[in-house]
Amino acid sequence: MLILNKVKPKTNTTKENYFNIWRMITIVIAIILTVSILGSGYFAYTNIYLTLGNAQSIFVMESNIEKDNVDAIGYEKARDNINKKKEIILINKNLRNIFEYATVATTTLPNATSTLELN
Repeated sequence: MLILNKVKPKTNTTKENYFNIWRMITIVIAIILTVSILGSGYFAYTNIYLTLGNAQSIFVMESNIEKDNVDAIGYEKARDNINKKKEIILINKNLRNIFEYATVATTTLPNATSTLELN
């Protein structure tokens, strides 16, 4: 009889369900912790590491200051285009309205008795 009691499966389902609930809660907490650690790492990478890299590149650019060649012709063209943009253009009020038609187009020929028959 002692052997049968050891081999016999337990039928206490409330205790097993209780531990299953805690197991699921533990898994959810572990997932939340993992996501928060990964999110913190991404935040540190984007806001600290990349900022330091950008600051270093700015520092390197400032230490290598050289004269830049200015394109005088391009500058003059750009200045002229800006001035042209500021000019007021008067539009003639007697322009033709392209959406107003003097005659109405028909789909039938003048000699036809119906749209399907032609003379």
